[in-house]
Amino acid sequence: MCGICGIYQYDGRLFDEAVLARMSEHLRHRGPDGGGFWSAGKIGLGHRRLSIIDSEGGAQPIGNETGEIQICVNGEIYNHRELRRGLEQKGHVFKTRSDSEVIVHLYEEKGTRFLEELNGMFAIALWDARKDLLLLARDRLGIKPLVYHVGGGRLVFASELRSLLAHPEVPRELDPQALHLYFNHEFFPAQRPLLKGVKKLQPAEFLVLTGDGEPKLERYWEPGFAPKLSLTPEQAAQTFRGLLAGSVQKQLMSDVPLGAFLSGGIDSSSIVALMAAHQPGKVKTFSLGFDDRSYSELPYARLVAERFGTEHHEEVLRPDALQVVDVVLDHMDEPIADMAAIPTFLVSSFARKHVTVCLSGDGGDELLAGYDRHLASQICEKFYRHLPGTVRGFVEPLAATIAGGSGKKNAADMLRRFVEGAAKDPRGRQMRWQSFMSPEIVSSLYTAEMQSQVRGMDAFDAVARILSGSEAAGLDQELELEQRLYLPDDILMKTDWMSMAVSLEVRVPFLDHELVDFVNRLPAGMKRRWNRGKLLLHDAMRDELPPAILKRRKQGFGIPLKGWLQGPLFERVDAAFSRSSGTLDRFIDRRGARALLAAHQKRQRDYTHQIWSAFVLCEWAERNLGRL
Repeated sequence: MCGICGIYQYDGRLFDEAVLARMSEHLRHRGPDGGGFWSAGKIGLGHRRLSIIDSEGGAQPIGNETGEIQICVNGEIYNHRELRRGLEQKGHVFKTRSDSEVIVHLYEEKGTRFLEELNGMFAIALWDARKDLLLLARDRLGIKPLVYHVGGGRLVFASELRSLLAHPEVPRELDPQALHLYFNHEFFPAQRPLLKGVKKLQPAEFLVLTGDGEPKLERYWEPGFAPKLSLTPEQAAQTFRGLLAGSVQKQLMSDVPLGAFLSGGIDSSSIVALMAAHQPGKVKTFSLGFDDRSYSELPYARLVAERFGTEHHEEVLRPDALQVVDVVLDHMDEPIADMAAIPTFLVSSFARKHVTVCLSGDGGDELLAGYDRHLASQICEKFYRHLPGTVRGFVEPLAATIAGGSGKKNAADMLRRFVEGAAKDPRGRQMRWQSFMSPEIVSSLYTAEMQSQVRGMDAFDAVARILSGSEAAGLDQELELEQRLYLPDDILMKTDWMSMAVSLEVRVPFLDHELVDFVNRLPAGMKRRWNRGKLLLHDAMRDELPPAILKRRKQGFGIPLKGWLQGPLFERVDAAFSRSSGTLDRFIDRRGARALLAAHQKRQRDYTHQIWSAFVLCEWAERNLGRL
């Protein structure tokens, strides 16, 4: 795992090497084991290295035999040994054992089609001097990030936004419509980034730029849901288990200590079970709990650790809320309101004391329909939409009168969100049900200028339209939306930032693209049936996991943030809502945010999600708008 950056002056001018050095320095936490540069007048590549494979010889950027092709990579290529053997048979000579060097020679053979051969997680920058060509590429599911800016005769790219902003010519203008999407979804979709002129390379996308200055974007893979496979449930479960086991086995490759996050849920428990079957010696597992037992899953994690004889490490935390929140915000590359960023950082910090690589259960819910909103969709389609008009005519006005902003499990708020989502198509309804913002709360947080900028913009339909050309239907529509949006732009970004903050590589076996292709083509009934999600995973692991794990309901990776905002974080958050920060104040009315905080502190309503969303944005502005 690493960090990459670069500058391509496609107008032919020399690039500024001092600027590239500053960009690389901002990525040091991603690669503390070393840094490298390669340049040739108008093009420069920078690399920060976290040594995982070929610790002695895998320094980057790395080139082919003539040096005409240069590459820097963030990530891992799990099938690099097989690819290497084929390339050696064709006469290619390797200088190292690294997986990155394989990409150089594969490009020589395949051109841009080399991406179709890779199995792994990656962000790639490749320079071909023969063609004056820069290629940027991202893995199929968006596990590794890459941001860029094109303009002024140059392309600038980096693994993180803070590195990109070290270049003085990168635009710093906030996009109010992107802010509107953030408040409604808690993250910025790749299709509408925070800053105008700064773009995110999307999953399975690659960019090619030559001296003509016209970037060409293409996709080399799509999550396909058709044609459907004709298998019995037993055949599907057996094939799924084999693919997941194969993915785990591939991702065990490492020249440094390796372990696994273990929450005690079925996703992480399945990964640990398959690691124990394929890894020599004891698996190292890592679990965290909190003093507040309602947020602690340690008993379930211990049950799995005992079952598979792991070398288990656990901590019960009473974290300093102020300190941990500040550290998490320092490493948040852009605002993201997913509260699970905090426990993700804590468990990453804990694991990094023992290992350099961890396997995670991320992706299981988005692949196998593990969320409550999938149940809500079934209820909507089977029952609600078929209610007589007189009944719906009574329920809908009643739901509209419910004050927004209550907690996740509050029945009244759930009814309101359900009714509002039911009026939308399957993609739009999923996005509405995922959101904790009501129109009233959003309006209370916006200035008059902001309201004018987003008037008439439906934040849920705007996101759902991203997949308007898709032919997926029913549950497949919902899963495609999550795999194309929520998974890469929330779940995976949160994990990447928080793990790389402590220089820990996290791998995600559920997101092997061959496994994803197989599961997506299975009938929906093999993934979810009413209130039971992840049926396929349950069937595949039934004989291996303890019954208590198989019967558990999804809990999520939670923290006692509600109480923190009423206690140790109250003054800190109130101060953030009280101060001015220039540019952001054009769009956000901090008085509205303070009113939510006061009501929450007095326990009038639970506004945890809404306060956290506003606080994260204000803190990001405080840390970054000085450069903007």
